Amino acid sequence: MKKIIMALLIACNCIAQPQITWQKYFYASSGYNACFGILQLNDSGFIITNSWPQRPYIGRILKTNQLGDTLKSIKINTWSNIIHTLDSNFAFAGGSTVLGQGRLTKFDIDLNELWTQYYPQFNSISVATCNDGGFLLYNAYNICKTDSLGNIIWSHNIGNISKAISCKNGDVLIVGQYSNGPEQYIACLYDSTGMLLWNRSYGNWFIFWGQSSFGGILDAVELPDGNFLAACIAQWGIANAGGDWDLMKIERFTGDTLMTRRYMPSGAYGGPYGNICYTKDSNLIATYGSAIMKTDTAGNIIWTKNTMVEIIDAIGCSDGGIAIAGQYYNQAGLSHSTYAKLDSLGNIYNFQGMPYIQPQLVSVYPNPASNQLTIDNLQLTNKPFTVTIYDVLGKAHLMQNSNATTIDISKLTPGLYVLHLQQGDTIYYGRFVKE
Repeated sequence: MKKIIMALLIACNCIAQPQITWQKYFYASSGYNACFGILQLNDSGFIITNSWPQRPYIGRILKTNQLGDTLKSIKINTWSNIIHTLDSNFAFAGGSTVLGQGRLTKFDIDLNELWTQYYPQFNSISVATCNDGGFLLYNAYNICKTDSLGNIIWSHNIGNISKAISCKNGDVLIVGQYSNGPEQYIACLYDSTGMLLWNRSYGNWFIFWGQSSFGGILDAVELPDGNFLAACIAQWGIANAGGDWDLMKIERFTGDTLMTRRYMPSGAYGGPYGNICYTKDSNLIATYGSAIMKTDTAGNIIWTKNTMVEIIDAIGCSDGGIAIAGQYYNQAGLSHSTYAKLDSLGNIYNFQGMPYIQPQLVSVYPNPASNQLTIDNLQLTNKPFTVTIYDVLGKAHLMQNSNATTIDISKLTPGLYVLHLQQGDTIYYGRFVKE
């Protein structure tokens, strides 16, 4: 039996590593500062867009390692969202303060500019990728479909657009709000040629104590059954007045409402930002202001958290965790650009600000072990170190600060584990089986 277990352990070099978590802030003394987009690279690093501290309408793009440490930064005279392209590069959209028009730029993975297109009909734009290699460009009132070089194929004037979503079959779902009367959620579906298939509005909300409100459908995803799940909010234009947070299922062919679930995120705050996206386990993450909620595809809650960050963008990560980008307000009311990596439960542990260091393999014995595990101290110094033991799902089961190289593992349940050890600026990891 031990030989079988050892063979499995040796073969399991792809065993799940601990889910890394961290958070980063760019402090500023004045002005509006935020991170607007985040995406993950194949090496588990990230690309982040953010406003330039204390420089309105000037942005930058950051490339980081898996711990969020900046590897490269370039300045750009705009800021908006960022997306993967089908050829493993990425595209960045926004406005041009110099030319007063929309801008779409494609970069390679090392932040080298490949090409740029300008759009006089747009003041500023966001971008979504299409499954044919083209792009969807949109602002609050207009949308256009382009080819892979950014040349416009078709365009429409719609009004109050929040997001444009490219579907698997080439259709385009557009969501937002209608505010020329009783304010309503709206959604419309176009085919790949730009022909309108349906246009629907849903519900309404009203003026509260003379103050205008904001909200609508802020984002949506295409479900495995072909229908859509939309993330909606109705938030009064008064600080801390609260609001409704809805998930609405929309029928693919008619736009009819199939289901609505309403939630009241406890302690959440923030502006009219919302996202919904898939996680690695095929569930969903929905965000509203500072709140983040994980649900299944039917809208049933798995967990909710308040991040204390006004979330502008959120993505599911390759290790099952979540990455967020947005802004943080200090007690003086100043905004700081921030981005963070959360685990699969929405938590941040003790990896904040850790510099990127390639972990080294450390030997442990006996392996398999029953009650005690000993770390080979030939690689260690006499300095104290921190040991954390994770299971294969990334859950921490034991953490201790010690000089001792022997660890009591008698309370662990049988299975495979990863040992994470940090001593000063050096990081080690090992694998073992608990019998």
